Amino acid sequence: MSYNVADLLDKFIDMKKDAYNLYMGVASSGRVDEKCKIVARVLAREEKRYMQFYEQMKSNIINSEKNHDISIDIYDKSAKLFMEFAKRHYSIDINRVGELLQYARDYGKDSLAIILSVQGLLVGEYNYIETEGYQMLSKIIKEQEKYIKNIETFIK
Repeated sequence: MSYNVADLLDKFIDMKKDAYNLYMGVASSGRVDEKCKIVARVLAREEKRYMQFYEQMKSNIINSEKNHDISIDIYDKSAKLFMEFAKRHYSIDINRVGELLQYARDYGKDSLAIILSVQGLLVGEYNYIETEGYQMLSKIIKEQEKYIKNIETFIK
């Protein structure tokens, strides 16, 4: 079985679905105040927007005539990174808006680390810099950096 960049995008989409579910869990919690619920819904909406962004990228990759195959070794190493990430961010115990924003920032930074690691794996094996897949990951990195910067603005 061969893997391609679209398979990696599935992993990114799953990561965003998990974040969406975590934030919606906070939004529906009876333990947090209304401000925290509102912030959680805003964060969930952002995660949903990213899911759609990644789905569009995946569609572009699938419909592209170019070869976006990756080795099983790269896919396995990437999948391991995603599994470790999911274990660290399985659940959250948030009670205040400040805690939620700090968690969102940390989650964003951890997500960025995963994206950079995957991009590094691809560059290391394929000298992937001039490819459409590399450019796609670069767009994801820029979006993630913007997300982190936005969260940090609210924390200050």
